[in-house]
Amino acid sequence: MSSETLFHSETYSVLNSLTDNVFLADGEMKLVWMNEAAEKIIQEFFGFFDINDASELIGKKLSDLHSFDSSYHHVMKKKNIFPHQATIKIFDEYVANIVVNQVTDDENSVKGYILFWQDITKQEELRNFDQKLINELSTPVLPSMLSNTLFVPLIGSFNEKRIDHLTSKLLQEVLRSDADYIVFDMSGVTIMENETVAQQLDKVVESVYLMGPDVFFAGFTKELVKEFVKLDNKYKQNTFPHYRQAMNHIMKMEGYEIVKKPIKR
Repeated sequence: MSSETLFHSETYSVLNSLTDNVFLADGEMKLVWMNEAAEKIIQEFFGFFDINDASELIGKKLSDLHSFDSSYHHVMKKKNIFPHQATIKIFDEYVANIVVNQVTDDENSVKGYILFWQDITKQEELRNFDQKLINELSTPVLPSMLSNTLFVPLIGSFNEKRIDHLTSKLLQEVLRSDADYIVFDMSGVTIMENETVAQQLDKVVESVYLMGPDVFFAGFTKELVKEFVKLDNKYKQNTFPHYRQAMNHIMKMEGYEIVKKPIKR
C-alpha cells in the first residue's frame, strides 16, 4: 500500500513539518512512511537495525523491529486499544512518549496506523538525576564530633525503596569511615501505612550490626514508641530522648568528657 492512500498530500506536508517523529504503517502494520524528523532520529538506530539508511525500514513489519520480549507484542494482542499511549524504553538507551492510532476511511474501515514518537531521553535523564539528588538529600548520613560515629537524621515517611536506599548508603559510609557507632535521630519520622517504621528500620539495623557498629536511637515520638514496643524492647538499652544525650553516652564509652574551661577575665 502506498502511503498516499492514507492521507492527502497536504496532510503529509503538515506531518513533515512537525518536530515530533511521525511514522505511518499500512493495515498489515508494515512501515510505509516517516517524516523528516523521524528519518533523522532513526539514524541513531542504524546499528541496532543493521541498516545504512532510514528508507531501508520502509516495507518492514513493525513486529519485526521489536524483540520477542518487547511489550509491543503483548499490547497488539489486546482488543480496542486505540488510541494507545505509553512511555517506552528503546534499546535500553532511549525513552519516548508514543501515541498510536488507527487511520480509517469514511466507512470507518481501518486503512493503516499513525504513530507519534516524542523523544524524551534527555528529560528522563534529568528527572532521574533530580530523583537521585532528592534521595541523597532525604537520607543523609553525616559525620559527628567523633570521627568513629555517624549521625543519621531520619525525616518523613519510608517506603521499601527509600529504606533500601538508606541501607545501601549507610553501609557504604560505615565501610568508608570504619565507624564504631551509628546514631539514628527519629524525631522527624512519620508512621508508615502498610509496614511500620519499626519493622523497616529493624532491617537496616540488622544490616549495620553485621558490619560491627553499635546502634543508638534518639528523639522517639509517642507514635514511634508504640511501634517499637512491638519489637519486645529490642533496642531499649540504646535509646535516648535527644541526640545530644546519645552523643554524651558514646563519648563516655570512648573515655571523653566535656569540661567547661574557666573564662579568664
